Amino acid sequence: MKRFLSLMLALMMVLSTACFVSAEEAEQTIPDKVEISFKVGDSTLMINGNPVTVETPYVVGAGTTLVPLRVITEAFGAKVTWVDATKEIILEYPDVNITLQIGNINATVNDHTEILPEAPVLSPNGVTMVPLRFISETFGATVGYDAETAAITVVKENAAGDSTISSSTDLPRIGDSYYGWSMMTPSGMMMTDAASDGSAVVFEDEEAILIVEYFDLTDEEFGETGSDVFNERYKSVKSRYFAALTLSKDEKKADANGNGYFHIMGRNKENYLNYYSIMKDRTCVEICVLCPSGYEQIPSLDAVVNSFKFEFAADEAEKAQTYDLSTVDENGYRLVTDEDLKISFKVPADCLDADLDQLNIKYFVSGSLNSRTEITVGVYSKSETVSSKLLADKDRAHNAKYMNPELVNVSAVHPYTSSELGENAYYYWYTTKGVYGGNVEMYDIFFEKGDFVYNICIVVSAGDKEIFQVVTQSFVAEELNSAETGVFLRKEAPETTERTVSTTGWSMKVPGNWVTAIESTKEEGGFVSETTGAALLLQIMDADGIRHSNMQDLAEGYCDSLKVQGEVFKDVTQEYYGGTGYYTFTIYIEDDENDVAVFSTVYMTLINGKIYLFIATQEQIHANAGTQQEIISMITSFTAK
Repeated sequence: MKRFLSLMLALMMVLSTACFVSAEEAEQTIPDKVEISFKVGDSTLMINGNPVTVETPYVVGAGTTLVPLRVITEAFGAKVTWVDATKEIILEYPDVNITLQIGNINATVNDHTEILPEAPVLSPNGVTMVPLRFISETFGATVGYDAETAAITVVKENAAGDSTISSSTDLPRIGDSYYGWSMMTPSGMMMTDAASDGSAVVFEDEEAILIVEYFDLTDEEFGETGSDVFNERYKSVKSRYFAALTLSKDEKKADANGNGYFHIMGRNKENYLNYYSIMKDRTCVEICVLCPSGYEQIPSLDAVVNSFKFEFAADEAEKAQTYDLSTVDENGYRLVTDEDLKISFKVPADCLDADLDQLNIKYFVSGSLNSRTEITVGVYSKSETVSSKLLADKDRAHNAKYMNPELVNVSAVHPYTSSELGENAYYYWYTTKGVYGGNVEMYDIFFEKGDFVYNICIVVSAGDKEIFQVVTQSFVAEELNSAETGVFLRKEAPETTERTVSTTGWSMKVPGNWVTAIESTKEEGGFVSETTGAALLLQIMDADGIRHSNMQDLAEGYCDSLKVQGEVFKDVTQEYYGGTGYYTFTIYIEDDENDVAVFSTVYMTLINGKIYLFIATQEQIHANAGTQQEIISMITSFTAK
């Protein structure tokens, strides 16, 4: 799975440049427990049991508390880097990196953008003030507020737990009955992490890390015959992870059961990396052991790895001796819970928690786009503009506007009475046909409980009602206390107010829901719709003697060159926008590798000795009049200087 492969890659990168950080050193940096408490207006805060005097935190906007950056770094042990040229603050914390910028309401969390309730600022004294709740919750802490006393508390437990595998079971083997594997129990190690779909598990002791990952090869990875995929994986692992290490073992062979097997071990002055890969048909298990060079348990961990089998148990006697890590029930579903949101529900066994780093949203996904399951649960605070009926009507109208009407049929909003979820329950649905080679159904349900609105959105292959029924019938929500959880705002669609983008070479009006994708210069610009993912790219080139009379031939030649990517959906024609004539054509492209189909439309014109080229792309499912009108409005407003 992507999460754990990324973890391994990160570990390898650390391996090549640094030694292990001992448990004692780690505790000095990241405290076992984070506790912040103060009242609004206090300048002395209690941070992890110690009084700390700082510039006084204050409340701005709709109840956002800004605190000195020092509060965050001292409480959480986060590493901070200040980039003076851009006024950026980079916070590094286990599994979370946050980039903030003074005066900027947008923040980067790992690899995605989040909108802050308020932008960071510099106080008159030059102290960096940042939003407390956003950063604390992104780091996994719980923020509480007592309205009567104006007291604010932040709490997070960082302890990994006190349960080792051997304290959980005295059985000699462990495994997963759903995926069908087992191995010797790694005695004395703690199971510290696992993929939400059970496909990967991490064991640790004070010094070593053992990662087991089980996955099936995709069609692209397996290739047409699969004959050389084992060798390709071997070469890839060796070049990616062992290039900077001294090898002490490098073997590639069949194991005792005839399965493809390779084992590479390398080290530098401080650390060992042991990497095993076992392949049976189209199934791979990769096991990584990372430990200090003087670690005495390497022989015992080798024995654990060498005991691996592609079966949970051969018979009842062996089954009785194997501890089952699987949480999948007899119908192929696993129960997931969220202690913060106080919800639980079942999802298909292969659904993976996408881990959005958002406290009030859970997202599970499995399969490919042409056979896909998506389950999203959101919880939002009720208000005059947020109720189950209002949100159902708003989302339904949004989908009706931005979906391709030839492919998507959106229903009206109806009361939901099929199962008891909460009060004021409403839902709508849409169905697609021929999208990504398959048909899809989406169900969007809204209901209220206490001070909150719950939204369950389920996307399944057409006709697969079982998943929808299992999720909704198993869904349990305990009423939340808004005084403890705080406010959960819903991210609304961006404003569509136009803004003018201008350079020394051109200017254009851009809708507010289109964000900058490429920095606007004299020669180019690029924008992406946050609503649909549509994109508009502008390129400006010298005409090199080309005349208006040559433009149609140029456009037709360009169209012919793009035929290798797809098929011509609309031939070259001349159309006028804002009084300017453009030669335009559309190519339909199916990208099987990424399970996406797009329309790519080219608009080409000649102005004052320069060729102006617009390339607009829209996913097939979002190719609609609303998005097309936004694209045409930008081109119509374009002015060359």
